[in-house]
Amino acid sequence: MLKSVVMMMVGCMVVTSSFADEAKITAAMELTPKVKVKTPYKALVYHKASGFVHGSIPTINRCLEIMGEKTGTFTVDLTGDVADLNPDKLKAYDLVIFNNTTKVQKAFTTPEQRAALLDYVKGGGGFVAIHAATDAGFPEWKEYTEMVGGVFDGHPWGSGGTWGVSIDDPGHCCTDHFGSEPYSIRDELYKYKQYDRKNLRVLATIDTRVSPKGKGQRADNDHALAWVRDYGKGKVFVSAFGHNNSVCWDAKILQLWLNGIQFAAGDLKCETKALPQPEWQTKAAK
Repeated sequence: MLKSVVMMMVGCMVVTSSFADEAKITAAMELTPKVKVKTPYKALVYHKASGFVHGSIPTINRCLEIMGEKTGTFTVDLTGDVADLNPDKLKAYDLVIFNNTTKVQKAFTTPEQRAALLDYVKGGGGFVAIHAATDAGFPEWKEYTEMVGGVFDGHPWGSGGTWGVSIDDPGHCCTDHFGSEPYSIRDELYKYKQYDRKNLRVLATIDTRVSPKGKGQRADNDHALAWVRDYGKGKVFVSAFGHNNSVCWDAKILQLWLNGIQFAAGDLKCETKALPQPEWQTKAAK
């Protein structure tokens, strides 16, 4: 059954949230949809963790509900049941959002289940991956990783630190709200493998000019944090941000997510052609 819940079964664990931070989320939700919609999109938010369970899952679920309500842009159905992502039910949705869904290959175990998701996006459905939705797929489900554009390969920049972020595509319609001021965030930031920026439009990266290079960083200094891409007829938006609850009251990230949702839904026409790696990154590469 699809429903919004405060207590959710995630694998064999129970994740609870009192939503004590709801006031902070609501206060930060002064967002402007890039495109006004006549009828809100229908978004299916899948939040089951089949690996590490992030404590931010309930907070992000509620954040997305509030975002939809406050902006009038989309409605949310929450589910932790992979059976709800079947071809018939997916027809009712404009986009699917995966919220910290570690190791989805352990939940999507049959060819039919996997094909249902991939075919939905290829056929024109939107897909949004938040944080550990990228800690999934490879090597057991390579096609999922290919769709997303990369897979988790460690987090040299941990959740307790505050890290510099470079907005590498400041004129893009998903990131033009960041402006020219330096931006930093307290969150856990990923390193990726099975990643090639030639297949993606990278929007933001870890700014190693102001943040110390983490142990085990990529030799090419290319640490993407947000990107968009085409996948068949569908649109994919990926946000590495989403480990800490506080991301949900960071107005810059909230606007990024809203823009990414409108892009994935097909209303916000954003460029998806790949950009070359910024020169400052290649000069700083090992």
